[in-house]
Amino acid sequence: MDWMPLASTAAGAVIALSGTLLVDLRRDRDTRSRDRGQDAWQNSIDFALALDSAPSYLRDVAQDRTDATNLHQAAGRALVQARLYQARERLLMSAPPDLVTSGEEAFRRLIGIRDAIRGG
Repeated sequence: MDWMPLASTAAGAVIALSGTLLVDLRRDRDTRSRDRGQDAWQNSIDFALALDSAPSYLRDVAQDRTDATNLHQAAGRALVQARLYQARERLLMSAPPDLVTSGEEAFRRLIGIRDAIRGG
């Protein structure tokens, strides 16, 4: 019995399967990289939109000073309504360090405005 055709068929199958696996691994890696980039971009946009809307919520709280005890809670709720905390957490997880540093500085300044409103 001649084993050469069987061995060459088995070797060809191994080569074909390994090539297919390598192509799939490469495609999956590219897809994950693209998805991470899109997520980081969307998280950055969400944070920027939250930073944009939070001052208007805080302004509304500052103008409506009907109840001084409620002012403290209302100022905190304003940032929750703007979805600032959620957007910040997602930005911290997905953005590059220089963007996180800038975002955190903007967040701290907005917290300062919130604290000033809480103080009256």
